Amino acid sequence: MLEVKNLLTTVVISKSDPSGINLTLKSFSCFSGNFPGLILVLSSYSETEIEIIKTEYDYLDPEIYLVEPNGPYSAMNFGLEKTKTSFVNFLHGGDSYTEESAILDLLECMGNNTIGYGEIEIINSTNTLLKHYSFKKYNVLLHRLGLKYIPHPATIVSTKAAKSVGGFDLNYSVAADQKMLLQLTKD
Repeated sequence: MLEVKNLLTTVVISKSDPSGINLTLKSFSCFSGNFPGLILVLSSYSETEIEIIKTEYDYLDPEIYLVEPNGPYSAMNFGLEKTKTSFVNFLHGGDSYTEESAILDLLECMGNNTIGYGEIEIINSTNTLLKHYSFKKYNVLLHRLGLKYIPHPATIVSTKAAKSVGGFDLNYSVAADQKMLLQLTKD
């Protein structure tokens, strides 16, 4: 079995949303103790809230950073710079893992690829499925034309490659993830 912690770091970003971050961290229970590395990049959290996270989720051994709120891509870049594993993925507070096997399968298929992606389900706060998204067969033309996108919560990227393109371009306020993924898929 793959040692996930040695291969993958999950960067979770959250701004003043204790219930969302708790939902995300509780979802790590889908892993049978073979957790990815964990970096939390938090904004506008109190010292008390951070201590609760440290205490309640100490078994995940998170690296916790409190940063000024400068937007999600800035926080994701901060986490990317702290990442030391070969691969990284990004979740927002409130996003959840559902299956360990999906992450293991994705990691086993990565090889020398710069990105790997899975499926994602978008649900609301009452656990009602709003959308199931799958990019079953990648088509670079559809991606480049913006007709299909790869949701970053379902994506694992090469840390080295992501750093080499400068991470997320902060000039793209809502599509920096797609810009980076397009850069990483250039042949």
